[in-house]
Amino acid sequence: KTPLIFYSDPDQWEPKDFWLLYGKIKDYDLIVGRKRKRADPWHRKFIGWGHATLVKIMFNLPIFDIDSGFKLIKREVLHSVLPEIHTLKDGFQTELTIRAYYKGYKVAEVPVTHKLRPSGTGTTRTFFFSKLPKVIARQFFNLLKLRRELKQIACVCFNLFVIHFIFSFDC
Repeated sequence: KTPLIFYSDPDQWEPKDFWLLYGKIKDYDLIVGRKRKRADPWHRKFIGWGHATLVKIMFNLPIFDIDSGFKLIKREVLHSVLPEIHTLKDGFQTELTIRAYYKGYKVAEVPVTHKLRPSGTGTTRTFFFSKLPKVIARQFFNLLKLRRELKQIACVCFNLFVIHFIFSFDC
């Protein structure tokens, strides 16, 4: 079994950009390909920008292209985080990156080439205009739910640390 997992959405990326991510894997656990110049219709750019901005504000992540489909991740990180992914129905990429970061894994972003998806390919059902309001509302409320969950975990961990510190202090 290989220690690294690479995945990519089809037809949107330059395969040679894999090596840009690979060049960072010694220092990081998850490398995200950031679209250097996003080659999408205006509505996808707008929605993507809004989503990324909201996630960056809510979770204080060191990356911006949160839902990029061009990632290189260490196998142990994926195995550690994957069982916990359950909150963002419309955001697997987003939740994977957030949870990895909150578990203390080092996350980096590398600029990569993004290409316009050929017409008629892909299965992104969520971007039909009639479905957008429902998808956006669900994603927003699920992001709030994820944030609340991660804050509770952080509080428990902090409390355990304090208890450990108090009881292990030798007078």
